[in-house]
Amino acid sequence: MRHPPTLMAIAYALIGTTVCGSASAQVAVWKKGQTEFEPPGYSKVDRTNEVGVDFGQAAPAPEEIDLITITPAAEPVPPLKYEFWWHDFRRNPGDASLAVSRAINQYLAIAQRKQLDKTYAEETRKWDEFPGRLSEPLVDFLSQHRDVLNVLYAALEMRDGHSETVTGTKSGFTSESSVRLAEIQQLRALARLIQLDVAHELANGRFDDAIRKLRCGFRLAKHATVVADFTLVGNLVGMATTGIMLGEVEKLAGQPDAPNTYWALASLTDRNWDFRSAIYGELQNIERLSPGLFNEVDANASEVVASRKLIESVQGFLEETWSLGAASSEEKEVQVKLLAGTALLAFEPICREDLRDRSTFPELDNVANIAPSTAVLLSTGRQLKNEFQQIAKWCLLPDGTASDPLDKAMQNFSVMEGGVKPHKILAGLLLPAFQAAESASNRTANTVRRQMFIEALRAYAAKHGTLPESLDDPILPYPLQSPSRRPFGYECIDTNNALLRYEPGWPGDKGVVRIKLAN
Repeated sequence: MRHPPTLMAIAYALIGTTVCGSASAQVAVWKKGQTEFEPPGYSKVDRTNEVGVDFGQAAPAPEEIDLITITPAAEPVPPLKYEFWWHDFRRNPGDASLAVSRAINQYLAIAQRKQLDKTYAEETRKWDEFPGRLSEPLVDFLSQHRDVLNVLYAALEMRDGHSETVTGTKSGFTSESSVRLAEIQQLRALARLIQLDVAHELANGRFDDAIRKLRCGFRLAKHATVVADFTLVGNLVGMATTGIMLGEVEKLAGQPDAPNTYWALASLTDRNWDFRSAIYGELQNIERLSPGLFNEVDANASEVVASRKLIESVQGFLEETWSLGAASSEEKEVQVKLLAGTALLAFEPICREDLRDRSTFPELDNVANIAPSTAVLLSTGRQLKNEFQQIAKWCLLPDGTASDPLDKAMQNFSVMEGGVKPHKILAGLLLPAFQAAESASNRTANTVRRQMFIEALRAYAAKHGTLPESLDDPILPYPLQSPSRRPFGYECIDTNNALLRYEPGWPGDKGVVRIKLAN
C-alpha cells in the first residue's frame, strides 16, 4: 500500500463523491431508507463469560481445533529475569530512530535484493516441512542479513527517538514525513527478519538470545507507531509486528526447558497497541493536510478567494494521496480545477442550507450572499471538525474509561441525517479504518492475555506435573480477557489436555484452542 487508507478516503470524499472513486460508489448504491454506511465485516456479538462456554460461535469439530503444545516451566528466578519491554533507563544512549533508518538503508543496499526476497518467500512457504529447524536456504538467508540485524538490534536497544516530534506542519506534511511513511513499509521486512532470527535461536535452544531478540521485535512494533507520528498506518504495522512476535512466544512455550515468559508478557502494556492515540493522531494529521477546510475561510470572502482555497484543498489531497502519473503541470492544474468544480456543483446547495443552522453557525446572518465556494468550505470544514472531535475527545481519557462512548461515537461518525452530505461521506470512508484499528488492538491485547494464561498453565504444570482440573488454585494469576475483562473459558479433558476458549478476534477465528502438555 503506497499511502495511508485514511488519506485516500479524504481525496475520494472531496473530489469524487458523485462522479468517481469509492465515494461515488457509496452514493450510487445508496439503498432506499438507508441511514448510515454499513460497517465492514465483523460485527460484535453478545458473548457469555461463563467458564467452559463458547464465546459467541458454534463449537468447531475436535479435529478442527488448533493445537498448542506446551512444556512445564516455573516462574523465573528472579521473577523479572526476562522482560519483553524495557523502560528507557535500561536502554543504551543513542537515537533509535536514526539507527533504524540506517538499518533499513543497509537492508535495501544488499546485492541481489530481489533474489533474496524470492528465496525467502519460497522457503517460508515450505516452513512446515522443517519442524524445529530452518532449511539451509533460510539459514543462508539469515547469514547474508547478519550485519543488518546487528545494526537493527543495537538501534532497538537505544534510548531516544527524535521521530517522536511531529514532522507535519500547519500547512501540510513535510517531505520528511512523507519519507517516514515510506520507511514504515520497510519495517515489515525487518520484522520478518527478526522473526526468522528468533526461530533460528529457538531451533538451537538459545532461549535467552531468542527472548532478547523478541524484546527488540516488540520495540520495533512501537517504533512503527512513533515514526508515523502516531497515525493509523504506523499503528496497524506496529500491531502486525507485535502479532508476529507473539507467534514466536507461543512456539517458545512448547520448547523443552524453555523459560516461563508470564512476567515478560506482563511487561508489555496496553500502550504498545493502543489504537486511540493512533486515531487521535490521524485526525490531527488530516487537519494539517487540509488547511483549506479546517482553517475557516472568511464568510465574506469573494468567490475568487474561496475558489482558490477550494482548489488548494483538492491539490493538497491529490499530492498526498493520488499519483497523477506523468501528466504535465498544466494537465495537473486542469484536473485539479475540474475536480474542484465538480465538488462545488455537487455540494453547494446542501452546504448552503446547512449554513442556516444557527446552532452550528450562529455568526452567519446573510447566508444567501455567501459565495458558493465559501459555502462549501465553511459547511464541510466546521462540521467535519466537529465530527472529528466527537471521536477525538474520547481518545484522551485513560485506558478502559471510555470504550463504550468511543464505540458509540465511531458508529455515529457515519450516520446520515438530512440527506447525503460531504462531511458525512468523508466520515463514513474513514470509519472502516478506525474500526480496523480498534479490532486489531483488541485482538492483540487478548492474544497477549491468552499467552499469559498459557504461561500460568506452564507454571502449574511445573509444580504438579499435570494441567489443572480447575482454575481454583493458580500458581500465577490467570488473566482476564481484554477488553471485555471476562474470564477465559477453561475445560480440562485429562491430565495433559485441555480446551481454552476466548472471544474470537476476527471472522473465522474458532475461539478455542486445545492445550497439550508435553511429557
